[in-house]
Amino acid sequence: MKMTQINKTHNSMNGLKEMEEGVWKYKNVKILYQPSEKYPDMVWIEKGPAKMKSIIDRRYITLDKAIIAVDVQQAENLIRGGKREAIRELEELGLSSSMTPEEVAENPQVDLLG
Repeated sequence: MKMTQINKTHNSMNGLKEMEEGVWKYKNVKILYQPSEKYPDMVWIEKGPAKMKSIIDRRYITLDKAIIAVDVQQAENLIRGGKREAIRELEELGLSSSMTPEEVAENPQVDLLG
């Protein structure tokens, strides 16, 4: 079987580096070419940082799909991190998610009238 031509279809593929034939590195994730009879362009995500553990050891029918999965996972990690940061900032203000609206309104650090 022969690997078909890789089309760089979206801008994020610009970070794709071919390490050797059939092995790519994208955003610190190692992707290997692993064809099958049914899917000649199949790739496998072999390694990556701990934050990407949900996509490690998964197979994708094309390199494009694997790159999209890496991008989506990275975006989800950023969103999750933003949530933690927002909760931390609210706690610094003396607010918590367990507070009722009345408790928030009574908090002297909250200026409801702006």
